[in-house]
Amino acid sequence: MKKLLSVAEPIFTVLALLVYTGGPLVVILSGGKSEGQQGPTPDFMLVKLLFQLIYIITFLLLLPHWKRALYILFKEKTILLTVSVIWASIFWSSSPTLTINRAIAVTGTTLFGVYLSTRYSLKQQLQLLGWAFGLAIGLSILFAVVLPQYGIMGGTHAGTWRGIYTHKNGLGAMMALSTTVFLLLAVGFRASRWLWCGMGASFALLLLSKSSSPLVHLLVLLPAFIIFRTLRWYYTLRTVALSLIAVVGLSLTTLILLYAESLVRLLGKDLTFTGRSKLWVYSWDLIQQRPWLGYGYGSLWKDWYSETSYVWRAVGWEAPSAHNGFLELWLGLGLLGVSIFLVQFLTGLARSVALVSQSRTPEFFLPLMLLLFTILVNLTESTFLDRNTIYWVLYSAAILSLVVRHQQEPLTAAKLQWQDCHA
Repeated sequence: MKKLLSVAEPIFTVLALLVYTGGPLVVILSGGKSEGQQGPTPDFMLVKLLFQLIYIITFLLLLPHWKRALYILFKEKTILLTVSVIWASIFWSSSPTLTINRAIAVTGTTLFGVYLSTRYSLKQQLQLLGWAFGLAIGLSILFAVVLPQYGIMGGTHAGTWRGIYTHKNGLGAMMALSTTVFLLLAVGFRASRWLWCGMGASFALLLLSKSSSPLVHLLVLLPAFIIFRTLRWYYTLRTVALSLIAVVGLSLTTLILLYAESLVRLLGKDLTFTGRSKLWVYSWDLIQQRPWLGYGYGSLWKDWYSETSYVWRAVGWEAPSAHNGFLELWLGLGLLGVSIFLVQFLTGLARSVALVSQSRTPEFFLPLMLLLFTILVNLTESTFLDRNTIYWVLYSAAILSLVVRHQQEPLTAAKLQWQDCHA
């Protein structure tokens, strides 16, 4: 039985990670409908049942290790506090029923992040992500080539690849993350050419999606990885390297600001971020009405009878969110939620930088890269505390994994793993 579980558990984890990325069931149930196309509203009840099954299995797998899970949660109280505030927001929510349903979903999603951090080391997490994204790459190519009605978009974005996701931006975001994961794996396991192939395939799918924001994110993440590696150098060499990087970075920032309009046009965008800047202004108006506790988790952006109808009328389209993670968090949980997140993120950032500077193996870069990815995505999207998505799973797992590492001596652990790799 134990042998069967040792095989079945990582398989479940990989498949669950694939589901949390957003594919492939949703696009199949939607019938391949694209943005700008008319058609009946799909029934996603099967998707909801699948996530509920994942919650139950995750809970059952955590049960034998409940003491360790609780220990880690109480060591990193901000995750527990965040979920508690979400549930408490039912009492001031503008739509309590909706908040309850979505609180259940985000609790289940957080539970999977707890499971990842308590059951697997950072090295194992990186490997599992490699398998999950490897499946996403293979299935996305299969869908686009063999089942183009699902894998290639029609309507507004006709001809762009979306793979196993409902939108080209979904494929782009996942492939930006996949490229980063395969980069860390390839650096860590230099003998495997397949890992470099995985990185190349991820980047190719990102280009085929024609999704500009994930491409920009990746163009930040890749240089960031090189910069982060300098943290492991000797003090003098590190100081020189970081000084040169700062000068180059400042020069590039100046050029970007000077030629911002030309650069965004090159990416097919404009300086309003495709209408988002106007959306942010009116979202801030809503925040000012209830700044301290917000409107309740997940209670907005539902219909024309809600508070966000004011925003929809002003911007001229039915925005599904504030398209900015910080604004969305403030709308849902107020300044209280934002404050908890800032403490959580800054603490995690400090721990991840310390971990990288004291380690010698690439898996220890994973939390820092995930934290940076989270911030980049939330500049133009709203994924903080996003239920049933890979974003919150990996962010919460990264924060909690840093607590696990913080309880140990990072340098000693890194040396042991380095010796294991070369034994």
